[in-house]
Amino acid sequence: CFTVCVSVAIDKQFNMYIIHVIRKRYAIDVVEELMVNSIKTMKPLITAIEYDKFHQSVVRRLSIRVLNRIMCNIQLVRPDSDKYARARLPAARAAAGKVFVNKDADWHRTFVSECLGFPNTKFKDQVDAFSLVTHMVEGMDQAQMVAAQQAKQAMIEHALR
Repeated sequence: CFTVCVSVAIDKQFNMYIIHVIRKRYAIDVVEELMVNSIKTMKPLITAIEYDKFHQSVVRRLSIRVLNRIMCNIQLVRPDSDKYARARLPAARAAAGKVFVNKDADWHRTFVSECLGFPNTKFKDQVDAFSLVTHMVEGMDQAQMVAAQQAKQAMIEHALR
């Protein structure tokens, strides 16, 4: 399956720092391994996976396999509008100077080209993944970010017992 992973960091002003992007076709077992390794390395507060009716059962099975291997917070997200409508929010955040990208990263050029060329580019999957994470961040407030950090810490402490 074609996979895009966008990892971001958020500061207290809700600026988004895109720290890593993966875009490649993988077999589902490789996606599982990639997710587990990314979660171990990045230690995210939330791992979101977008799904639609067509991929729902595959995504649920993948999530269960990952959760059986590593303790994490996976949220399955079903889009509530089309790609074009969802892309407006990250575009507005970027225009407002609230998005930062590592210009030295090997993925920088293709990611930025796709974002700037949207919707007239051949591929739209990186924009779609970026939109998903942007909508999740936009829906969080400071209290939710603190609660997510506390839940993560509690999971770690429980695992160490």
